[in-house]
Amino acid sequence: MFSVLSTMVISGCASTNEVNAGPQYPEGLARIEPLNIHAFRSGTRLQLTNTTGVSFGPGMLWLNGRYGREIDGLAVGQTLRVPLGGFIDEQGRRFGAGGFFAAERPELLALVEMTTSEARLDGEGERAVKYGLIVVGQRR
Repeated sequence: MFSVLSTMVISGCASTNEVNAGPQYPEGLARIEPLNIHAFRSGTRLQLTNTTGVSFGPGMLWLNGRYGREIDGLAVGQTLRVPLGGFIDEQGRRFGAGGFFAAERPELLALVEMTTSEARLDGEGERAVKYGLIVVGQRR
């Protein structure tokens, strides 16, 4: 009886080696000039306001050079609010958003970046670009 029970317990704990991996941060992609897009933490959400004269198509938002989340785009004058808990790193870990029931202190939001595609100047398709955004009002 013991061997049957222990076999059931061991097989129940076995892993399928599947990791809910998130996006991989684009290390080799150089960041170009910061954009006049203000990013700040509003509770457990990231809020962005595009004060540039440029609309951006689909891309990724990156937090602290680690956690990523897809966005549909960011139009001129648009304010985008996204849950911080929706940002995932390449090991499948979520950004520490905090909140009332959080077991740990919220992670500091130190760096916000956006990657997107833009037309190449030579007319040969598109290229990936990474922009820095302006992080406002961070305190420990």
